Amino acid sequence: MAKLISIVMKSLMHYRMYVGINVLGMGLSLACVIIISRYAYNELMTDRFNCSISVLASLSDILCV
Repeated sequence: MAKLISIVMKSLMHYRMYVGINVLGMGLSLACVIIISRYAYNELMTDRFNCSISVLASLSDILCV
Protein backbone atom coordinates (compact mmCIF):
# COMPACT_ATOMS: atom_id res chain seq x y z
CA MET A 1 0.00 0.00 0.00
CA ALA A 2 2.81 2.41 0.83
CA LYS A 3 4.46 1.67 -2.51
CA LEU A 4 1.23 2.51 -4.34
CA ILE A 5 0.93 5.82 -2.49
CA SER A 6 4.54 6.60 -3.36
CA ILE A 7 3.90 5.92 -7.06
CA VAL A 8 0.77 8.08 -7.02
CA MET A 9 2.58 10.96 -5.30
CA LYS A 10 5.43 10.81 -7.83
CA SER A 11 2.92 10.89 -10.67
CA LEU A 12 1.09 13.85 -9.12
CA MET A 13 4.34 15.76 -8.67
CA HIS A 14 5.39 14.99 -12.24
CA TYR A 15 2.12 16.35 -13.69
CA ARG A 16 1.69 19.25 -11.27
CA MET A 17 0.08 21.65 -13.73
CA TYR A 18 -2.53 19.16 -14.95
CA VAL A 19 -3.38 18.16 -11.40
CA GLY A 20 -3.77 21.82 -10.43
CA ILE A 21 -6.03 22.52 -13.40
CA ASN A 22 -8.15 19.44 -12.63
CA VAL A 23 -8.49 20.31 -8.94
CA LEU A 24 -9.35 23.92 -9.77
CA GLY A 25 -11.94 22.81 -12.33
CA MET A 26 -13.49 20.32 -9.92
CA GLY A 27 -13.72 22.95 -7.18
CA LEU A 28 -15.24 25.50 -9.55
CA SER A 29 -17.81 23.04 -10.85
CA LEU A 30 -18.74 21.97 -7.32
CA ALA A 31 -19.18 25.62 -6.33
CA CYS A 32 -21.43 26.20 -9.36
CA VAL A 33 -23.56 23.17 -8.52
CA ILE A 34 -23.98 24.38 -4.94
CA ILE A 35 -24.91 27.91 -6.05
CA ILE A 36 -27.41 26.68 -8.66
CA SER A 37 -29.01 24.18 -6.29
CA ARG A 38 -29.38 26.81 -3.56
CA TYR A 39 -30.95 29.19 -6.07
CA ALA A 40 -33.36 26.51 -7.32
CA TYR A 41 -34.31 25.54 -3.76
CA ASN A 42 -34.92 29.20 -2.91
CA GLU A 43 -37.12 29.64 -5.99
CA LEU A 44 -39.12 26.52 -5.16
CA MET A 45 -39.72 27.65 -1.58
CA THR A 46 -40.81 31.20 -2.48
CA ASP A 47 -44.58 30.56 -2.43
CA ARG A 48 -44.44 28.75 0.91
CA PHE A 49 -44.28 32.08 2.73
CA ASN A 50 -47.39 33.51 1.10
CA CYS A 51 -50.22 34.44 3.50
CA SER A 52 -52.88 32.94 1.24
CA ILE A 53 -51.13 29.69 0.37
CA SER A 54 -54.36 27.72 0.62
CA VAL A 55 -55.82 29.49 -2.44
CA LEU A 56 -52.70 29.17 -4.58
CA ALA A 57 -52.87 26.43 -7.18
CA SER A 58 -49.99 24.02 -7.35
CA LEU A 59 -48.87 22.08 -10.39
CA SER A 60 -50.01 18.79 -8.84
CA ASP A 61 -53.54 20.21 -8.41
CA ILE A 62 -53.66 21.25 -12.04
CA LEU A 63 -52.37 17.91 -13.37
CA CYS A 64 -54.56 15.86 -10.96
CA VAL A 65 -51.59 13.80 -9.81
